[in-house]
Amino acid sequence: MNGCGDTKQTPQQLPSTSHSQSPSPANPHGEALKCLVEGSPWEADTERLARETVERISMGQLKDFHTTGAATLTVDEELRARYAQDTTTTASMDLPAGQSLTSVVHTKGTVTGTWTEEDGKLVPTSGWDSTLTSTHTTTGGGQSSTATTQDDGIDKKPVTFTCTKDALTLTMQGSKFTIPFR
Repeated sequence: MNGCGDTKQTPQQLPSTSHSQSPSPANPHGEALKCLVEGSPWEADTERLARETVERISMGQLKDFHTTGAATLTVDEELRARYAQDTTTTASMDLPAGQSLTSVVHTKGTVTGTWTEEDGKLVPTSGWDSTLTSTHTTTGGGQSSTATTQDDGIDKKPVTFTCTKDALTLTMQGSKFTIPFR
Protein backbone atom coordinates (compact mmCIF):
# COMPACT_ATOMS: atom_id res chain seq x y z
CA MET A 1 0.00 0.00 0.00
CA ASN A 2 2.88 2.32 -0.63
CA GLY A 3 0.74 4.44 -2.93
CA CYS A 4 -1.70 5.38 -0.12
CA GLY A 5 0.71 7.46 1.92
CA ASP A 6 1.74 4.59 4.17
CA THR A 7 5.44 3.95 4.58
CA LYS A 8 6.96 0.60 5.24
CA GLN A 9 8.94 0.49 8.47
CA THR A 10 12.20 -1.37 8.58
CA PRO A 11 13.19 -3.20 11.76
CA GLN A 12 15.47 -0.27 12.73
CA GLN A 13 12.45 2.08 12.76
CA LEU A 14 10.21 -0.12 14.88
CA PRO A 15 9.99 0.75 18.55
CA SER A 16 12.10 -1.42 20.79
CA THR A 17 10.31 -3.88 23.01
CA SER A 18 13.45 -4.62 24.98
CA HIS A 19 13.34 -3.72 28.67
CA SER A 20 17.11 -3.68 29.07
CA GLN A 21 17.29 0.06 28.35
CA SER A 22 15.83 2.36 30.94
CA PRO A 23 14.24 5.56 29.69
CA SER A 24 16.19 8.74 30.25
CA PRO A 25 15.06 10.35 33.49
CA ALA A 26 12.92 13.46 33.26
CA ASN A 27 14.37 16.66 34.63
CA PRO A 28 12.95 16.73 38.18
CA HIS A 29 13.23 20.53 38.18
CA GLY A 30 11.60 20.99 34.77
CA GLU A 31 8.19 21.94 36.12
CA ALA A 32 9.68 24.53 38.47
CA LEU A 33 11.72 26.03 35.60
CA LYS A 34 8.62 26.09 33.41
CA CYS A 35 6.74 27.85 36.23
CA LEU A 36 9.59 30.37 36.64
CA VAL A 37 9.51 31.30 32.94
CA GLU A 38 5.74 31.18 32.41
CA GLY A 39 5.03 33.30 35.50
CA SER A 40 7.41 36.00 34.32
CA PRO A 41 7.41 38.90 34.90
CA TRP A 42 7.28 38.46 38.68
CA GLU A 43 6.52 41.38 41.02
CA ALA A 44 8.46 41.28 44.29
CA ASP A 45 6.49 41.53 47.51
CA THR A 46 8.68 44.46 48.59
CA GLU A 47 6.65 45.21 51.72
CA ARG A 48 7.08 41.66 53.05
CA LEU A 49 10.77 41.52 52.11
CA ALA A 50 11.53 44.85 53.77
CA ARG A 51 9.53 44.01 56.90
CA GLU A 52 11.36 40.69 57.35
CA THR A 53 14.71 42.42 56.86
CA VAL A 54 13.93 45.17 59.38
CA GLU A 55 12.61 42.68 61.94
CA ARG A 56 15.76 40.54 61.70
CA ILE A 57 18.12 43.45 62.31
CA SER A 58 15.88 45.48 64.61
CA MET A 59 17.52 46.74 67.79
CA GLY A 60 14.32 48.13 69.29
CA GLN A 61 10.54 48.27 69.09
CA LEU A 62 9.41 48.89 65.50
CA LYS A 63 6.80 51.65 65.56
CA ASP A 64 6.44 52.77 61.94
CA PHE A 65 7.24 51.04 58.70
CA HIS A 66 6.41 51.51 55.02
CA THR A 67 7.79 50.74 51.57
CA THR A 68 7.12 52.48 48.28
CA GLY A 69 8.17 51.50 44.77
CA ALA A 70 8.49 48.19 42.96
CA ALA A 71 10.86 45.38 42.04
CA THR A 72 10.39 43.05 39.06
CA LEU A 73 12.08 39.85 37.91
CA THR A 74 11.79 38.76 34.27
CA VAL A 75 13.15 35.37 33.12
CA ASP A 76 12.99 33.99 29.56
CA GLU A 77 13.27 30.45 28.14
CA GLU A 78 17.08 30.71 27.98
CA LEU A 79 17.14 31.64 31.71
CA ARG A 80 18.21 35.18 30.86
CA ALA A 81 17.15 37.24 33.86
CA ARG A 82 16.54 40.92 34.51
CA TYR A 83 15.85 42.18 38.02
CA ALA A 84 14.89 45.85 38.33
CA GLN A 85 14.24 47.62 41.63
CA ASP A 86 13.38 51.15 42.68
CA THR A 87 12.13 51.11 46.28
CA THR A 88 12.31 53.25 49.38
CA THR A 89 11.78 51.69 52.80
CA THR A 90 11.37 53.79 55.94
CA ALA A 91 11.44 52.25 59.41
CA SER A 92 11.22 54.01 62.77
CA MET A 93 11.85 52.31 66.08
CA ASP A 94 12.19 53.11 69.75
CA LEU A 95 15.54 52.08 71.23
CA PRO A 96 15.94 50.71 74.77
CA ALA A 97 17.67 53.91 75.99
CA GLY A 98 14.53 55.96 75.29
CA GLN A 99 15.78 57.30 71.96
CA SER A 100 14.24 56.81 68.56
CA LEU A 101 15.92 55.82 65.32
CA THR A 102 14.72 56.32 61.75
CA SER A 103 16.24 54.44 58.84
CA VAL A 104 15.55 55.15 55.17
CA VAL A 105 16.89 52.78 52.50
CA HIS A 106 16.57 53.65 48.82
CA THR A 107 17.47 50.76 46.51
CA LYS A 108 17.65 51.36 42.78
CA GLY A 109 19.10 49.69 39.70
CA THR A 110 19.07 46.58 37.55
CA VAL A 111 20.81 43.22 37.48
CA THR A 112 20.94 41.32 34.17
CA GLY A 113 22.53 38.05 33.15
CA THR A 114 21.98 34.36 32.50
CA TRP A 115 21.53 31.43 34.85
CA THR A 116 22.08 27.74 34.29
CA GLU A 117 20.09 25.17 36.23
CA GLU A 118 22.08 22.71 38.35
CA ASP A 119 20.33 20.36 40.77
CA GLY A 120 17.40 22.71 41.35
CA LYS A 121 19.56 25.81 41.74
CA LEU A 122 19.89 28.78 39.43
CA VAL A 123 23.63 29.29 39.00
CA PRO A 124 24.84 32.61 37.56
CA THR A 125 27.08 32.37 34.50
CA SER A 126 29.78 34.94 33.85
CA GLY A 127 28.94 38.27 32.33
CA TRP A 128 26.27 39.61 34.69
CA ASP A 129 25.81 43.37 34.81
CA SER A 130 24.61 45.13 37.96
CA THR A 131 23.83 48.74 38.76
CA LEU A 132 21.87 47.89 41.92
CA THR A 133 22.83 50.11 44.87
CA SER A 134 21.30 50.98 48.22
CA THR A 135 21.62 54.31 49.98
CA HIS A 136 21.09 54.01 53.74
CA THR A 137 20.32 57.10 55.82
CA THR A 138 19.99 56.67 59.57
CA THR A 139 18.91 59.42 61.95
CA GLY A 140 18.79 59.20 65.72
CA GLY A 141 20.04 60.89 68.86
CA GLY A 142 20.59 64.15 67.00
CA GLN A 143 22.95 62.43 64.54
CA SER A 144 22.54 61.43 60.90
CA SER A 145 24.68 59.28 58.63
CA THR A 146 24.43 58.13 55.02
CA ALA A 147 26.19 55.29 53.23
CA THR A 148 25.79 53.83 49.74
CA THR A 149 26.53 50.17 49.05
CA GLN A 150 26.65 48.00 45.94
CA ASP A 151 24.13 45.23 46.49
CA ASP A 152 25.16 41.59 46.21
CA GLY A 153 22.40 39.54 44.79
CA ILE A 154 21.26 37.04 42.23
CA ASP A 155 24.33 37.69 40.08
CA LYS A 156 26.87 36.51 42.68
CA LYS A 157 25.72 33.20 44.18
CA PRO A 158 23.56 30.21 43.29
CA VAL A 159 19.88 30.73 44.03
CA THR A 160 17.43 28.10 45.23
CA PHE A 161 13.84 28.69 44.19
CA THR A 162 10.33 27.43 44.70
CA CYS A 163 7.62 28.25 42.23
CA THR A 164 3.86 27.81 42.10
CA LYS A 165 1.36 29.38 39.76
CA ASP A 166 0.96 32.40 42.05
CA ALA A 167 4.24 32.66 43.98
CA LEU A 168 7.99 32.52 43.49
CA THR A 169 10.58 32.55 46.27
CA LEU A 170 14.32 33.01 45.72
CA THR A 171 16.97 32.34 48.37
CA MET A 172 20.63 33.14 47.75
CA GLN A 173 23.09 30.45 48.83
CA GLY A 174 24.30 31.14 52.38
CA SER A 175 21.53 33.65 53.13
CA LYS A 176 18.65 33.53 55.60
CA PHE A 177 16.72 36.05 53.53
CA THR A 178 14.26 35.12 50.83
CA ILE A 179 12.87 37.28 48.07
CA PRO A 180 9.13 36.67 47.69
CA PHE A 181 7.42 37.36 44.35
CA ARG A 182 3.82 37.20 43.17
